[in-house]
Amino acid sequence: MIQLEEVHIEEVRGIRKLTLPLNRKTFAIQGPNGSGKSGVVDAIEFCLTGDMTRLSGHGTGSLSVKTHGPHVDARDYHEKAFVRLKVFIPSVNKEASITRMVKTPKTVKIEPKDLDVLAALEKVARHPELTLGRRPQDFVPGARIQFLRIDGTQWGDEVIDELRIDGSLSRQIEALDQKMTAHNRVAVDIVSAPTEIRRYNYPIPALQQLTRNAVMHRSYEGTNAPVMVYWFNDHIEIINAGSPYGRVTPENFGKPGFADYRNPDIAESMKVLNLVQRFGVGIQMARRELSDNGNPPPEFIFDVHSVICKVNPSPLPEPTDAGQVTEQSESRLESRLESRLESKLAASVVRKLSEEAAGKSALASHLGHKTVSGELHKQIRSLLDKGLIEMTIPDKHNSRLQKYRLTAKGKELLSENAV
Repeated sequence: MIQLEEVHIEEVRGIRKLTLPLNRKTFAIQGPNGSGKSGVVDAIEFCLTGDMTRLSGHGTGSLSVKTHGPHVDARDYHEKAFVRLKVFIPSVNKEASITRMVKTPKTVKIEPKDLDVLAALEKVARHPELTLGRRPQDFVPGARIQFLRIDGTQWGDEVIDELRIDGSLSRQIEALDQKMTAHNRVAVDIVSAPTEIRRYNYPIPALQQLTRNAVMHRSYEGTNAPVMVYWFNDHIEIINAGSPYGRVTPENFGKPGFADYRNPDIAESMKVLNLVQRFGVGIQMARRELSDNGNPPPEFIFDVHSVICKVNPSPLPEPTDAGQVTEQSESRLESRLESRLESKLAASVVRKLSEEAAGKSALASHLGHKTVSGELHKQIRSLLDKGLIEMTIPDKHNSRLQKYRLTAKGKELLSENAV
C-alpha cells in the first residue's frame, strides 16, 4: 500500500535520534537486546496510526502512548518526541510526508494534502493489524493459514504433516510457498523424447495464484476460520471463508472482466509486497498454468459460508518397456542433498528447516535422537559456516530460545536439488 523512503525518529521509545534512508526497499533490523529494534517498528506504526500496539493491546494495563511512548529521558518534554515518515504511494504515484507528535497522537500532519494521498493513508490507518502487524492474529484470530498433508483421499485419513502459519501477510505466504514446494512431486519421463521430461504433479505458480486469491478475498468478519490448504494424495483443497463478493457470482467467478474486492486494503498491500502482480487475473493465470502442466482445470464449490477450490494432479505417463517413469520423492531430494553436503545428517537438517525454523532439540527429535549429539552440533556449525542456515537470535548464540532457519542460499540449494 505504501513504501518507505525514509524514517526519522526523535525521543521515541528507546531511540534518541535516528534517521533511516530506506529508499523503498525491504529492510531488516538487527542488533542486541535493548538497542531499539522494536522501537523502530513501534515508531512506524505510531506515525501511521497514532497508536503503538505494544502499549495499548491486550494485557498492557495502564500503559499509554502519551506516558510511555517518549524516551525515558524525554517524558517531561513530550513535544520533543515525534516521528516523520517519507513515503511513496504506488496507487497514486506520489510521495508524501507524515509527521506525528507523541504529545498529540491523534493529530497528524500530511504533506501534500491531496485528496488521493489522504485517502490512501487513511486505508493504512484503518486496518494496521492486517497490513502492518507482526501478529495480526492477536486482533483477527482467523488471519492465518492452516496446512495439512493427509495421507489418503478423504477426511479422517491420517495427517502426516501439519503447520499453523501465523505472522504477517508476507510471512504467511512465504511459509505456505515453502510447504507446498516441499510436498510437490515430479514425474521424470525418459522415453518420450531425446531428453528427459519433468512434470510436477502440481505447478507451483498455479497453487500460488489460487492460495493468494483465497487470502485476498476471504471474509475476515463473523468467522475465526483460517484459510485452509488440505493436501490429499489425489487432490488439493483450498478453502476460504466467505462466499463470492459484490458483482462476482458463482456463475461468473474467475471470468475475465468480473472482479470485486471484499478487502481492497489487503489487496493493495499484497500488490505492494509483490505477492500479486495484477488484479483480476489470478484464477485465469492459474487455469493456464494448470493446462500447460497437463492438469485438469480447478473446480470451485460455493456455499453461503465459503469457497472451496479443488485442484487435481497431472496424470502421470504410463511406464513402457523401453524405459520407466519414476516419482521423485522426498527421499530422492534428501539423497541429492546428502551428496551435495557430504552428510546425511546435514541433508536431514536442511529438509527439516525447509518446513519451519527449529532449535537443536527439535531437530534431534525429528531425527529420532533422544539428545543433541556432538555430530548434530558439528553439522549445524558447518551449515552456518557455509551460509546455508542462520540463527533466529544471532546476538545470543546460546539462548534457550535459539532456532535455525534456511538462508536465501539454503533455499536456493533446496530448489536446485528439487528438480
